[in-house]
Amino acid sequence: MWYNGGVKLIVNLKLQPTPEQAKSLRQTLERANAACNWMSEQGWQTQPKPTLKQFALHKLTYHAAKEKFDLTAQMVVRCISKVADAYKLDKKRQRTFKRHGSIAYDDRIIRFTKSEAVNLWTVGGRETIPFQCGDYQRKLLPFRKGEVDLVFRKGNFYLNAVCDVEEPPVIEGDDVIGCDFGIVNLVTTSDGEVMTGASVERTRRTYAHRRRNLQRKQTKSAKRKLKQLSGKQSRYQR
Repeated sequence: MWYNGGVKLIVNLKLQPTPEQAKSLRQTLERANAACNWMSEQGWQTQPKPTLKQFALHKLTYHAAKEKFDLTAQMVVRCISKVADAYKLDKKRQRTFKRHGSIAYDDRIIRFTKSEAVNLWTVGGRETIPFQCGDYQRKLLPFRKGEVDLVFRKGNFYLNAVCDVEEPPVIEGDDVIGCDFGIVNLVTTSDGEVMTGASVERTRRTYAHRRRNLQRKQTKSAKRKLKQLSGKQSRYQR
């Protein structure tokens, strides 16, 4: 028995904020993305060449952005990271960011509570907001690692969390049979057994004959029987 390693899965959690909390979350995204656009502009305009890498961008914009946009230190760091990551994808043009674009939170500005809620930083202060998820997502949450993205989509807020899950063990066995699938011979196994398709072909011809006869009639009853026949044939072929 052996393991292939970990698998990264994204868990989507729907936040359930009050109207006031929703307003605060919206304002947080707006202010953070405004900071991202300002940082992007500052970095793009530096001479003799743009300042696009994270360390240099941090040095250039950190203190001014913190004061200008009234963000916490860690939120400024997350904004700098977002801008630098965007320029990794495309350095040929100045990058801009949508007003309600997603912002990454790390463990310094977000905390998961035991009661299916998160405590996260907003421009209005720390807020504790419940979230909604299914049993599958709930089982994955203990494996959460790294940053969590705050996303605004179609009027709702979501958290996208990365979960690093260990793959289930692969069990090696000796009793393995290889199968080759065909038309004349439906299955030929590696130990020599052959299963022909003769009986299946006879049944297919029977269905085809009945279908042609019903199609000629063009009555409501015939159409109803055709539909029933189609379902029966599909189940048989499976």
